Amino acid sequence: CLYILDPLRELLDKPIHISSGYRSLLLNRFIGGARKSQHLEGKAADIYVSGMKAEELYQFIKKTDHSLMPFDQLIQEFDSWVHISWNDHPRGECLRAVIEDNKKKYIPDGIVI
Repeated sequence: CLYILDPLRELLDKPIHISSGYRSLLLNRFIGGARKSQHLEGKAADIYVSGMKAEELYQFIKKTDHSLMPFDQLIQEFDSWVHISWNDHPRGECLRAVIEDNKKKYIPDGIVI
């Protein structure tokens, strides 16, 4: 919240809705989350903002000065929501989640430094 969500809320001047934050191991397995998901450590959130499409939110965050919001991963997920995470050494990795051949795939979409 301190490094990502609060600064984002202030920049947008709009509420941020969190559809998934911390997940227990059991819940993460049940929903098919990644085995090493940052949600398991409380370092990731799946978010949306009313009145903004997922792509608009994704591009807004991607284009914002990384020093204002030092995210680790930013993922535009299926044109539905945005996953954003933080850690001590943020990579600024941008990805797009898509379904190809009935499998989830992450397509690299640049690095923000």
